[in-house]
Amino acid sequence: MPEHDHTYDADDRRDRNRSNGKQFIKLVLASLLVGFVMYQSGLTPGDIFGGFGRWVGSIFSDFGSTIGTVAIWFGYGAAVVFPLWILIRILKSFK
Repeated sequence: MPEHDHTYDADDRRDRNRSNGKQFIKLVLASLLVGFVMYQSGLTPGDIFGGFGRWVGSIFSDFGSTIGTVAIWFGYGAAVVFPLWILIRILKSFK
């Protein structure tokens, strides 16, 4: 299997730096645009990330209450099913 030479020459570095510079300019322009829209609408980063945090928290709290409800159902069902199962096994053992 041939080995690949991973050395970079000056042209490669120049191309990468030029591409990083373009990416930086795009990020700056996007930040200005998003910041302008947020400022005009009265939103702050805390509003966005705080809302996201509350949304994630509600998912976990809903999940927890769902698990709690399922556990109650299991407890109710087990209170009926297991004694019946034991009774049926005892009755079958006498046959």
